[in-house]
Amino acid sequence: TLLDLALVCIVLFFTTHAVFALVILVTMSAYIWVTIRLIEWRKKFRRDMIDADNAMNDRSVNTLLNFETVKYFGMETREREELGRNID
Repeated sequence: TLLDLALVCIVLFFTTHAVFALVILVTMSAYIWVTIRLIEWRKKFRRDMIDADNAMNDRSVNTLLNFETVKYFGMETREREELGRNID
């Protein structure tokens, strides 16, 4: 945590050279910054993947629930094409 980082830097500052505390502070700050940026970047792809999966699942459930209606009106080919588009 940030409190641990602060305590370590304070201890190192007073027990060793201040350079060690500064190096640890800069390194951990850079690590935290890069981690947050990568999480935000990855979140976009994850959201797109979840939306696509939900669309496919919604279409599959809708097709399965209404299979009698689809069969009655002879729309099997259209439903197959729609499902294929959602899967791709």
